[in-house]
Amino acid sequence: MHPNQQVHLTYYYFSRCPDCKRSVMKIAYDLGLMKISELNVSNLKLEIRPIFCMNCGEDMYPEELLLKDQLSNKILNRRVIGKDIDVAGDDGGVYGSALTEEEAQFHEVGVSKQADTFAQQKDAFWEAYTVYALEKWDRICRELTIKEINDALMLLNRKQFRPKVNLPELRRDVKKYCQTVKEKKLFWREVNRELVNDIYLKTSPKDWEVEKDIKIFGAERIYFTVLHFPLPQELELFRAKHISKVIKKPQKETEMLINRLTQLELQHIKLIHRFQSTTRQLQEERAAKYNLEEKLFEFYEKQRDFERQNIINFERKPDDIRKIKEYKGLIAELKAMNRQLLAQLKPDTPQVHIQEQPFEDDVDSPKEIQVDISVLKGKTVGIIGGYRRKEQELLLENCQIIKHSGEKLDSAFYELLKKSDVIAVITNYISHAAMWEAKERAIDEGKQIVYVTSLNIKKILEEVVDKF
Repeated sequence: MHPNQQVHLTYYYFSRCPDCKRSVMKIAYDLGLMKISELNVSNLKLEIRPIFCMNCGEDMYPEELLLKDQLSNKILNRRVIGKDIDVAGDDGGVYGSALTEEEAQFHEVGVSKQADTFAQQKDAFWEAYTVYALEKWDRICRELTIKEINDALMLLNRKQFRPKVNLPELRRDVKKYCQTVKEKKLFWREVNRELVNDIYLKTSPKDWEVEKDIKIFGAERIYFTVLHFPLPQELELFRAKHISKVIKKPQKETEMLINRLTQLELQHIKLIHRFQSTTRQLQEERAAKYNLEEKLFEFYEKQRDFERQNIINFERKPDDIRKIKEYKGLIAELKAMNRQLLAQLKPDTPQVHIQEQPFEDDVDSPKEIQVDISVLKGKTVGIIGGYRRKEQELLLENCQIIKHSGEKLDSAFYELLKKSDVIAVITNYISHAAMWEAKERAIDEGKQIVYVTSLNIKKILEEVVDKF
């Protein structure tokens, strides 16, 4: 059949009834409509089930698996179960050829890799196959069929070549059109395309029909294909079972060696799988160890950041959280009310400024402060209120002091709130807007805020320490 011919393929169980001797068939699997070239049954798994004779009511195990084309009503392939097809499971007692559970697992893994393995090694395979053919060119060309030669020469010499049905004439055409090594290599690849790509590539070695292929394609070609066709390691076990079929007149010693080779191949595959399993386990353990080391490193980093920043984490009680929200809401309302009152003032109303007074702290110096401010050691105290001609920041022995008049809510005002650990508000010399802004910031950031009436730095610090 032509590779592009449309077919409807169905597998059937077949047997002959031991009582009435009638043929019994039952559908095993329907492959559906396809082209012949699309047939690939390497991954097909069929459960062997008893079939029933309608004539005498006898149950029996199927003896053969038939491949039938429903469109032409022809049997395309017959395979004896247990001989041509190995059985996976516990049916070895019935069929005499059963795969163990381990062999069935190897087969399934190998079939999934078969196409990729051939794709990786196909160039090397074709090169070796053509070199093998060139060494015995005349003899091996006698194995080629009429269809193979016609198809190959048509592809290589479409204009000059005309198809023929006489095999001797075709062999002369092969000599005529394939004289150089390059021409012979191209011809050999084309003439074996169906054998390699459509049969052995699409069929698991477990299901190779070596004896049948030898009759169709010749012993020389099948010998090389069986021995050298690229296969994944898991399928080498099944290749070994076919080696004795391609050796001419194998002696008993040769058969014993091949059987021993098959056993060693199975042990080799088991060792490979054990090694792969151990390797995967080791990789997983290394990955888990790496993840743990990453998490441990992150933990140490967080701990170091915590120690550097000296962060004190605490959980506020629900009542405290509720009160803070209420205070913030009240402050927001007061700020809004203050803005509304300021907006209602007449534009021509002169703004009354607090008369600048000579504060006592104008003549104070840090050395004259006698108050014990050890509780403020390392902290920054921000004083808001009043006017001073002196520099805005003073650095005492134990703490830093920042001052702001509180008249304008400018960048310096917010910078003071940001830098200060303790905020001191001179209530008589600060606007309501500045006072509420300072209070809101203190609540938000958890800073200490103290309301004082003194003007002298010494007395302000005394009040701060007293209320701290």
